[in-house]
Amino acid sequence: MPDESFIGINNNKTLTRPADTLSQRERENIAAFTLAEVLITLAVIGVIAALTMPSLISKMQMISFKNQFKKAYSVYSQNLLKTVMIDFDGDSGCYYSSSGDNVTGCPDFFEQFAKNMNVIKTCKGNALADGCVPVYDYMAAAGCSGFSLNNVNNTNDVYVLSDGSIIIPYKFSNNSGFMPFFMFDVNGMKIPNKVGQDIFALNIYIDARSGAYRLGSGRTITGCLPNTGKDSLFNYLDEILY
Repeated sequence: MPDESFIGINNNKTLTRPADTLSQRERENIAAFTLAEVLITLAVIGVIAALTMPSLISKMQMISFKNQFKKAYSVYSQNLLKTVMIDFDGDSGCYYSSSGDNVTGCPDFFEQFAKNMNVIKTCKGNALADGCVPVYDYMAAAGCSGFSLNNVNNTNDVYVLSDGSIIIPYKFSNNSGFMPFFMFDVNGMKIPNKVGQDIFALNIYIDARSGAYRLGSGRTITGCLPNTGKDSLFNYLDEILY
């Protein structure tokens, strides 16, 4: 049985005869790419890919970081309202407010806030040694000792949740008290472990208009944690939050 019909181009004429009936000259005249042409084409494709892939990967990562932050913000916001209204009868004692801040209830509030989110591990100090946090590498702003690496690793209460994320309430270095904001790592032990990518901070405040408890970024994102540049979500927080 002859080979399947061969379709080729011979002097601008289409050949549709069985392949085994083509003459040697017809075979030699069939148009085709040379090895050199194929290699040059592959090289050009490789150069284009090398130039465009880093930018494409960076954009995809930013989309992933945004989605992770949005999800965490939604979950934390819902849990905030649940904790305040159900567990503290509408007054957590841990908030910023235009009529006066309150921090007296922060220790109990954060304990319950984390508990409502399915804590699987808690570290009351020594978080790094006890495996509650990965090795972070950033520098907190001056006057923000509660988010310093020393505090996070050795002093702060750290809650590891069932989804692997980490919540770290702001705690003064001398253990004198808490503040109504917290940092969190949406990836937990997974990389990149970088501020503005998977590490963020939110404050707890009472909205002046509605009187409702809300999570915001004003006193924490731009104040205590460093902006890591163009690869940071800090540049897009207004778009994400509002």
